[in-house]
Amino acid sequence: MKLSVIIPTFRDWQRLSLCLHALEQQSWSKNDFEVIVANNDPADHAPDDLCNDLTIQVQVIEAHQKGSYAARNAGAAIASGQILCFTDADCVPSVDWLTNIARHFAESDSCQLLLSGDVVMFSEHHPDYQYNFAESYDFFFGISQKDYAARQVACTANLSMHREVFDSVGGYDGRLFSGGDVEFCSRAVKAGALFQFDQSCFVKHPLRHTFKSLLVKSRRVIGARIQRQGYIKSIGTLMPPLYRIVKIAQVDTVPWGLRLKGMASTFVIKAAQISEYVSLLLKLKKAENR
Repeated sequence: MKLSVIIPTFRDWQRLSLCLHALEQQSWSKNDFEVIVANNDPADHAPDDLCNDLTIQVQVIEAHQKGSYAARNAGAAIASGQILCFTDADCVPSVDWLTNIARHFAESDSCQLLLSGDVVMFSEHHPDYQYNFAESYDFFFGISQKDYAARQVACTANLSMHREVFDSVGGYDGRLFSGGDVEFCSRAVKAGALFQFDQSCFVKHPLRHTFKSLLVKSRRVIGARIQRQGYIKSIGTLMPPLYRIVKIAQVDTVPWGLRLKGMASTFVIKAAQISEYVSLLLKLKKAENR
């Protein structure tokens, strides 16, 4: 069984290097998978030594159309594997990630399998539960694959599928800059894909540790939501973040200090979302596409 690991990247070579070295350590045979890196900023060339000490098969291609989903499509277009495994440049796959993925596909009777794996959030800068304000917010609302799986959707930080699933629905919507993974999963399941979630197929993902990075993501999400749903259906953006405050308060497995930081940060993010919504509504700016 041949697996193709597809990784979009945008000016993040240092973290990509960590991801590639984690793939180098996979328990799955190096001969049975390839790695395709889709560089979404062709003007920013890959470092010459990116693959110097790697023995896995890595190919770096240029993805000229803006957006990570367009980059994923570019990578999938040249992939040779029967199974497409998507992750992100800032993710660190567990050592048995590909082995566990391959086991699922080998055991499945379906040729339309869509497999979601877990995403474990961690801080690159602080011990567990001693996060700063930005990290505290991302801890609660960054990526929750288990919650997504209940809706039969997943983020592309950890999503694998039969090649047939990808091809049958025409891949990701390359026009989107956020939410394209959820939109893809919804189309695929509607078309007959068998959705599964496995916690053992996990990757680690760093918490965003600055408000700048959180705000870029929040603005991008709002723009994509308006693009998909329109302004009227996105009007909830203007509502107070009461649901999120209650959700944080109910997480009684973490210290109150962390929860209070998350609550405070929620108001900062909400203010940025409202500002973005109003700015786009009044045509004061274009939608965020970073």
